Amino acid sequence: KVKTMSTAIENSTIPTYIFRQLDNLEEVKRWTEFCAQCFAYKANPPPASYFMRHYENDPNAEPQHVFVAEVEESGMIVASVRIFLRDLASFGTDLSAAVRAGGIGEVCTDPDHRRRGLSNTLLRRAIGYMQSIGLEVSLLHASETFRKVYQKVGYVSCRSRWVDVDFCASLSSVKCKMSSEYSIRKIDFDRDVDTLSQLYNDYSVNRSKCAGCIVRSKEYWDRYVSQEMILASGCALPLVLVDRDNAPIAWLSLRVLNAEKLIVKDFGFRQNLFDPSISVTLTLASLISEAVIQYVGKNQQLSTPVKDRVAISIPFLVWEEMKLFNSSKVSVKSEDDIYGFNFTTVCQNNDDGWMYKVLNPAGEQFVKNLLEGCNTKDNSNSDHQHILWPTDSF
Repeated sequence: KVKTMSTAIENSTIPTYIFRQLDNLEEVKRWTEFCAQCFAYKANPPPASYFMRHYENDPNAEPQHVFVAEVEESGMIVASVRIFLRDLASFGTDLSAAVRAGGIGEVCTDPDHRRRGLSNTLLRRAIGYMQSIGLEVSLLHASETFRKVYQKVGYVSCRSRWVDVDFCASLSSVKCKMSSEYSIRKIDFDRDVDTLSQLYNDYSVNRSKCAGCIVRSKEYWDRYVSQEMILASGCALPLVLVDRDNAPIAWLSLRVLNAEKLIVKDFGFRQNLFDPSISVTLTLASLISEAVIQYVGKNQQLSTPVKDRVAISIPFLVWEEMKLFNSSKVSVKSEDDIYGFNFTTVCQNNDDGWMYKVLNPAGEQFVKNLLEGCNTKDNSNSDHQHILWPTDSF
């Protein structure tokens, strides 16, 4: 525990603060209530149960990973920073060579105690703790407004490439093109998790062009991923495309941001599928269409129903595969849609909010490769992709 001295300024007294790490679950519960109060200004404010869910479902969570500032006199929490322990994939290297990382989240300060350096002090203490336990890099996601704050303590932005594509969510034009060899059902995590884990590793983690993916353990899939795909705000029912043996070959988790905007939260496709009747484009279109139908059916009281034509955010990694299919298999004429996607109206929607900091020498090469490969302004370097699926965000 570290104290700061109180200071009198213009007839008001800044209290003495104590900086410390939490000790037990009861303190964690109190902290989640504080976080909910801090973020109550949002249009859809997350309740305390949201922060508790993220904590309880995280297999790596420990009370001491939450750093808080308290008013000494009252014990009231007035600022916080949380560390998320994760392993990151690095351009297809063996899983045993994954980069040990500490994510930073839940950075917040009570409005009455801002502009006193509380979050900055907690962040620096969290960085020191991460270095002391041997983590190699730290990462966080920041809005443009706050990136300069993190740059001052050594974090650097790394671009995640995304595109917005116009999509027609009508299912009728898609189903007729799907081979009878395949069908769509909801994900049964108890039954599907082993296959999904392998598909995820093949599609995202083990690919030589990808870096930044969270390495997902079996426990992480069971406790965290499965719950985030179901309980996160705006999520449609997670779906899987299966073959005639009911074996998964692709899956999708979709977030409905509003009536006109969808986001692919999680997606994977079997890499060694040699069937000309199926493609990433057709698979994604079929899964999205079904997910929208399921979402609308479950939320029939929506104030603004999801429109038939929407913009959907897709990782550039996936979009490249869709373009490859389009150029080799389909001829686009004018405004024709390819399985609902309009290939003629695509715009970049890159995310520059992910930021990295080297904690120990072992992380230097990872961050260097990441920044050199992914921070091209025109998306020209398709050999390197920084992809951290929204399901894994913190």
